[in-house]
Amino acid sequence: MSCHNEETAEQLALDTFARAARAFHRFDHRYPQAWLKMILRNVVIDFYNKQKREREIFVTTEFDLIEKTHQEEESVQMSLSDYESLEIAIAPSKDDSQREVSSLQISEWSQKYLSGELKEALESLSDSHRDILIAREVLGYNYADISDLFEIKEGTVMSRLSRARVSLQQNLMEISSRGSEAV
Repeated sequence: MSCHNEETAEQLALDTFARAARAFHRFDHRYPQAWLKMILRNVVIDFYNKQKREREIFVTTEFDLIEKTHQEEESVQMSLSDYESLEIAIAPSKDDSQREVSSLQISEWSQKYLSGELKEALESLSDSHRDILIAREVLGYNYADISDLFEIKEGTVMSRLSRARVSLQQNLMEISSRGSEAV
């Protein structure tokens, strides 16, 4: 399988090693090359599925809504420190003060990288839906990684992710309709 783009290949390799590092505790130290190839295969599949979803969204999206919600947005690449702080922020915590710090970190991240409407819609989600959505869509975790992180079954991950996406979409439509009524 070839991606025909050096930058994309480099990013896929980095994503592979990041996933391998997160899942290293599950590695039985037998067949390391096969283990890495399996992770790479999953990263590539996720990459192409994401591209496919983006193309589908692109085809079905109203362009005036895109312009309105992304006026000042320029394809900003998330820095490594922001990525790491977001990973720490979504990590489950039983301590109330730690949850407040996590919410603040997520709020700062969303202020930096999201449009106002998307930030508002994301913040209106429950913490569990928001964290799973960020883990999957922003950080690129697969279902198994999310399952391990939040200590829930993969089926629960998939259902929460589905509900989070629906809620986010409803929130965005509501926010967008409020904005168009005000104009």
